[in-house]
Amino acid sequence: MSDDHSQSEFENLVRSREDLQYVAGMIDGEGSIMLLRNVQPHGAAYIRPRITITNKSRKVLQRCRRILRAGRIERAHSKTDVLRLAIERRTDIARSLRALLPFIKLKRTQALVMMAFLRSDREAGHEFVLARRMRQLNGSE
Repeated sequence: MSDDHSQSEFENLVRSREDLQYVAGMIDGEGSIMLLRNVQPHGAAYIRPRITITNKSRKVLQRCRRILRAGRIERAHSKTDVLRLAIERRTDIARSLRALLPFIKLKRTQALVMMAFLRSDREAGHEFVLARRMRQLNGSE
């Protein structure tokens, strides 16, 4: 270990297997893996990837955010005390899913579709096919 980093800083960079299992369980139980269809003001449609974990405990979501080193915590609904960890940057989603994939069980297919989406050729329109598959998996189609 270099002199530039203390032991505690090093420990903060290392994610344990148990930490990753914890977050994977939160995604399986309280989370969503989605490909959202959005329309720009001039009418062009695009797909936006998103992973969320919803919970009332800010502490739980902060732990997940610390483990993944990604996302932001926001209020899930304006009239409730429910919070949500939202991860929307493609690089953060890809990095997180690569680490979590061995531990995701219930939403494994959604995670694989998301990984395919992140690798897809946006110009060829594959992302819309994958977004439709994701809606089917999530029961929204």
